[in-house]
Amino acid sequence: MKTFGVTGGIGAGKSAVCRMLADLGAEVFDADQEARRLMETDSGLRRGIRDVIGPAAYRQDGSLDRAYVASRIFGPAPGASERRRALERLVHPAVAERFREAERDAQRRGAAALVREQALLPKAGSDAARLPWVVVEAPVGARLERTLARGGTSREEARARMDAQPPDSAYRAVADHVIVNDGDLDALRKKVNDLWLLIFA
Repeated sequence: MKTFGVTGGIGAGKSAVCRMLADLGAEVFDADQEARRLMETDSGLRRGIRDVIGPAAYRQDGSLDRAYVASRIFGPAPGASERRRALERLVHPAVAERFREAERDAQRRGAAALVREQALLPKAGSDAARLPWVVVEAPVGARLERTLARGGTSREEARARMDAQPPDSAYRAVADHVIVNDGDLDALRKKVNDLWLLIFA
């Protein structure tokens, strides 16, 4: 079984790439989605997040207030970068354990490939860092418009999230393969198909 990661900045198109990989037979582990799930269901994580972000991180119904959390870890809020790093130190180990479970399950099922989709760069020395990485890039303007098209984010918030992420050069530094998503979906699909053939060559 081939196991590799797909990453890229917000709005670059990594989720579209992963959907296309799934069409080709890959199983996809969405690390960001898994992190959100654990932040709502893992009692130890919930306590840690309240300590870092404050009690308003969770609504009265127990759900995570993602907009409030984002406002506390992105942008100009004092201490935002420190809170973001503290949050990552809490969440990353829990997600890493879930990915190891997903690998074992995919192997048992005889999956052709398991893809780890995530927005963050793999940390040096982490389990994720041992994987080959596919980096998805796109022009800044296209990334911004795609992010806004999803809804729920103002232009200022989208820019703040983009500015909080590493530059393209940092993503390229970890890349084994780069997909430049600067065309339509048909063009992107061709690039994904070419990548699939390359990985299984």
